[in-house]
Amino acid sequence: MQLPWNPLRRYLQRHPALKAGPSKRLMALLHALAPDLPALAIAGLLASFALNVVVQRCQGIAVPLDDAYIHFTYARAFARLEPFVYSPGAAPSAGATSLLWPLVLSPVEALTHSATAITWVAVCLGFFSLWGLSRETRLLATRLMHPTLARFTALLPLAFAANTWFAASGMEVLPFSLLLLHTCRKILDWLNEPGPSPLRAHGLIVLAALCVLTRPEGALMAVAVAVALSFKDGGFKDRSIAKVHALFTLSLILLPSVILFFFTGQWTPTTAQAKWLVLNPYFTRQTLPFMLENLRLFLSTLLNGQGWTPMFLPAGCAPIFWLAGLALTFRGLQKKYRYAVLLLLWLSCGVVLASSYQTFLVNRLRYIWPFITPWFLGLGIVADQFRATLSQRLPQRLSYLATGIGSALLIVCAGGLAGKVPQATQDLATSARAINDQQVWLAHWAKRELPSQAMLGINDAGALGYFSGHRTFDLVGLTTQGEARHWLAGAGSRFEPYEHLGRYSYGQGDLPDYFVVYPEWLGDDLLLGEQLIDRHVEASILGGQTMGVYRADYSALNSASQPSDLPLGQRIVDQLDVADLESEQAHGYALLTTGPDNNRIYRSGARADGGRSERTEERFTLNFGPNCSLVLRLHNDLPKKLELRIDASAPLPLQLPSDEGWSESRLVLPPAQCQGKHQLALSAPANGRFDALHYWSISSPNLRSE
Repeated sequence: MQLPWNPLRRYLQRHPALKAGPSKRLMALLHALAPDLPALAIAGLLASFALNVVVQRCQGIAVPLDDAYIHFTYARAFARLEPFVYSPGAAPSAGATSLLWPLVLSPVEALTHSATAITWVAVCLGFFSLWGLSRETRLLATRLMHPTLARFTALLPLAFAANTWFAASGMEVLPFSLLLLHTCRKILDWLNEPGPSPLRAHGLIVLAALCVLTRPEGALMAVAVAVALSFKDGGFKDRSIAKVHALFTLSLILLPSVILFFFTGQWTPTTAQAKWLVLNPYFTRQTLPFMLENLRLFLSTLLNGQGWTPMFLPAGCAPIFWLAGLALTFRGLQKKYRYAVLLLLWLSCGVVLASSYQTFLVNRLRYIWPFITPWFLGLGIVADQFRATLSQRLPQRLSYLATGIGSALLIVCAGGLAGKVPQATQDLATSARAINDQQVWLAHWAKRELPSQAMLGINDAGALGYFSGHRTFDLVGLTTQGEARHWLAGAGSRFEPYEHLGRYSYGQGDLPDYFVVYPEWLGDDLLLGEQLIDRHVEASILGGQTMGVYRADYSALNSASQPSDLPLGQRIVDQLDVADLESEQAHGYALLTTGPDNNRIYRSGARADGGRSERTEERFTLNFGPNCSLVLRLHNDLPKKLELRIDASAPLPLQLPSDEGWSESRLVLPPAQCQGKHQLALSAPANGRFDALHYWSISSPNLRSE
C-alpha cells in the first residue's frame, strides 16, 4: 500500500538520479548531502575528541549529570511496561523533565538492560542532533543571508562548546534544540511555499506535539504552529477546518499534563512543582522581579563569558551577541525576512521561560542553551550586512572579496567559540568522573552491602535509583509523588510529613531504612542515625562534597505532637501544626512574609517540632469546644508579650514565660468563643519577632488560666 505522504518518495522525486544504478545513486546521494558533509565530519571529530577524554578519565563511558540517570530509569520503566514507575512498587511519579526522551531510549533498555549501551546510544543521539542542528542552521540561514555566509554560520553551533558538552551529557538538550529549529523551518515552508497541502499541516501538528513532549518549553513551538495554521488556510476546503486544526495544535500544550494525569494522577510534573517559581508559594509576588534579574544576568554576565559560562564563551563577548540580536531584529523590518525573523525571535523567548525556573543557573545552564541558536544566526546577519555594505563600495568584479571578508568574520567568531571546546571537554570529563566516583560508587556499594529489601532515602535520585536496585524515596520529590512541595517549603516542612507516613517497618514501610544524602541538604541531621560510609569528591557539578550513607533514626517523630502538659480529662479539639503544609492549608494559615530559610526544625531535649521563624503576625482558624483554652508553642526569644485577637474581639494580652528555647503558654478563652470555628490573629509589638511551632484548642470541664 502506498502512503499518501511518503517522505522517501518525495525525496526520490527531488533527486531522480537516486533511482539509477548503484554508482550513480551513491554519487547523487553524496551530491545531495555535500553541503552538510563538513558539518557531519566536524560533529564526528567533536564526538571522538570529547568521548575519548571522558572514557579515559572514567575508564568507560559516563555522563556528567545525575539527571541523565533519572531519564534512563524512566526509560527502564517504559521498557518494563510500567510507565513512570521510578522505583519498583512505588506509585507512578511525574519526575522526568522530558516525556519523550525516556521513551526514545526505552527500546535500548528493553533489549540490552545495560547502562553502557543506553549511555552510548544517548550520547550518539546527542552528537547526531548536533550535526542536525548545524544543518538546520544552514537551511534557515539561507533564507536570511548570502548562501556562502549561511554555510559558515552553520559552523557556529558546532563551535559552541556548550553544545559539545550537552551532546555528551546523555540529556535531551541537543535533540530538543534540533527539534525546535526544524519546526521553525517547517513553519516557514508552510508560510512561504505556494499551495501547501493539509497533509503538510498534519506534519506540523506532529512536530508541535513532539516539541511539547520533549520539554515544557516546546509550548513555544505549539503556539507558533497554531498561529501559522490559522494565518494560512493551506488548501483546506473550508476555512473553519484550518481554525479547528489551529485550536487543536494550541491544545497540545496540555498534552503532557493529560498524559501525566492518566498515568500518575498528577497534572503538573514534579520538576515544575520543585523548580518553577510560578508554583512556589514564597515567590507569588516576586516571580517577575526574579525573572527580570535572571534575564539581566543572562544578557550582562552569562553572554559575557563570566560567572557560570567561562568554560563555554570567551570573556567580553556580550557586546557581539547584543549586536547579533539587534541585527536579527532589524532584518525583520524587511518584508521578505519578516516571518523568519519573527519565528527566531519567538524561539529566543525560551530564555524568558527558563528565567522563571528557580534552577535557572544549575546543571551548566542546560535550560538556556536550546534557545541560543537565533543569536548565532544574528551573528551571520551581522557578517552579511558587512558584506552587503562592502560590496556596494567595491567594483562588481571584486564583490567576491566582500563575501570572503564576511566569511572570515564568521570564521573568527567560530574560532573564538571553538577555543573553549578543550576547556569544556575537560569539565565534561571531570563532572562525569565526579558523578561516577560519588553517586554511582555509592549506588553500587548500596547494592552490594545493604539488604535488598531496604528502602533508600535520597536527595539526588538519578544514579542511586538506576544502579542500586533498591526502592527509593526521593526527599526532593522529583521521583516520589507528593514530596516536592514539602522539600520546597523548607526543613520543618520536610520533617512534618514523615510523622504522618508513620508506618515504619523495615523493608516494608513508607519511610526509608537508610539515607544516602548530602547532610547539609536536609537542614537538620535529626533523622540521620549511624553513618555507615561516606564519599568525598570535590566538583562543582555535585550538590555537595560529601555524600554519606546513614541508618534512619525516627525516634523524634511525633515526639512533640501534644502539649507537654495535658492533664487527664482534657482533650485536643483541634490543632495547627506550623510548617505542616497539610495542617496549614486546613486551617487557612497565612504565610505572610516568610521563606524556606524561616522554615526550621526546633528541638527541646529529645523532642522535635517544625515551625516558622521571624514571625511578626499569625492568622489562622481553629475549631473550639466547650470550656476551651488555647495552648501556644512558641520559641521564646523576643518579645515576651504578644496580643491575640479572636475574630473581631478586643486584643487579649499574652505573657510568655522567660524560659530559653520553646515554651508553651495556655490562655483560657471566654465562654462565648468556645464553640465552632474562629479566626485567630497573633501579633507582636513594634519591631518584635517570634517563632511559631504549634497551636492547640483544648476542651475540659475544669480549666484554669496558666
